[in-house]
Amino acid sequence: METLKAADKIVEAIELIEIEMSKEVGAAENPILRAYGLTAEEYLLREINRVRSAELEAALIVLPFTYAIKLVPFFDQWIQASKSVERCCRCLFFLLKVHHNQITSNGMLLPTLQSLREHALPQITSLKDTIGFNLAGLKFLRQELVSSGIRNFQDVEDLAAGAKAAQKKRKLIK
Repeated sequence: METLKAADKIVEAIELIEIEMSKEVGAAENPILRAYGLTAEEYLLREINRVRSAELEAALIVLPFTYAIKLVPFFDQWIQASKSVERCCRCLFFLLKVHHNQITSNGMLLPTLQSLREHALPQITSLKDTIGFNLAGLKFLRQELVSSGIRNFQDVEDLAAGAKAAQKKRKLIK
C-alpha cells in the first residue's frame, strides 16, 4: 500500500510540474508549492526522497513508463546541481534496467542519456573519493583506539563512566 502511495505522490508531482510549465507567466502559484516554499522540480525531488529506501524500487516499477521517461531529464538536472546524487543515480539505473528495451527503441532520450553520462560520472567519482577518504579516516581512528587498548564500544563506555566517576570524586574532595 505504501508503495502505491509513493508512486502516486511521484506521479502527482510530475503532473504538478507539467501544470506549472503550461501556466502563463504571472499566473497564480500552486498552493502546495507556496505552502512548502518550493519550485515544482524541488517538490518532485522532495517526494522522491521521501520514499523509504526499501520501497523505492517497488514504487518505480509501479510507475507507468510515460512518467518514468519524464523523470529522466530531472535526474540529469539534479545530478548536475549535486542534489541527491546517490538517490538520483539509484532511481535512474533502476529505471534504465527495467525499461531498457523501450528506451533503446525510442531515441527520444538519447541526448538526455548522453548528458547524464557526462555529468553523472564525475559526481559518482567525487562521492566515491569522499567515501574512500572517510573510510580511511575511520580505519585510522579504529587503529588508534585499538592501540590505546579500546576494543569495542563497551570499552569506550566504561572509560567514559570511569572518567565521570573520577570527576565527581574530585568535586567531592574540593
